[in-house]
Amino acid sequence: MNITPIRIVAVSYLTLLISLTIHEFAHAWMADRLGDDTPRRNGRLTLNPITIIQSEPLGALIFPLASSLLFGGIFGWASTPVNVSRVRRDISMRKAQFLISVVGPLSNLMLVVISALALIGLHAGGLQYADGPLGSASEPVMMFFYQMVFINVLLGLFNLLPIPPLDGFEVLRSMLSRGQEKIIDFLVEYRMVLFLMVLIFGGRMLGPIITYVTGVVITLARSVA
Repeated sequence: MNITPIRIVAVSYLTLLISLTIHEFAHAWMADRLGDDTPRRNGRLTLNPITIIQSEPLGALIFPLASSLLFGGIFGWASTPVNVSRVRRDISMRKAQFLISVVGPLSNLMLVVISALALIGLHAGGLQYADGPLGSASEPVMMFFYQMVFINVLLGLFNLLPIPPLDGFEVLRSMLSRGQEKIIDFLVEYRMVLFLMVLIFGGRMLGPIITYVTGVVITLARSVA
């Protein structure tokens, strides 16, 4: 078993932690804007990454570091407490659930765009990446933004899968009509099986898509620079 160099683990973990923090803050911010003060009351309306680690030590610290060190791939998770029944009366709970859920993946898209713009500036300034988008880097700053692109494409796509407890499930549920409850019942009943299948086979399904999208973003950043 190969142990990933500490430098790569540190940069990868930093990008994941920042991405998770902003993703969960987006959920909390939207819920708060719609009148649900649950995230605020639970201290989750914050960009402090320590809060994420304290609330989700397994998903935001232990698992990401262990997977990155031992297997060279990093992944993690976190969650934000919300209660759509507390939103303002001028907005339906269905619409509120859609907005609160979809804003998480949208925050990942925002981070992809910001990171791509940063790469354009860095390339224009003469900095180069050594070993490709997923390998080692001669310049830690370049590696940071390459990893930010990769991690946020991964988190954005993964969270859009319509499986509980991912954001995509809540987005789907908010869009279905009342006569389509059987779809939701099926997804809820078999959520553990479906989620395990995603964990086992998700890399094969999403891997090529993530690699392609990341490659397109990086190629565009280099060409514009």
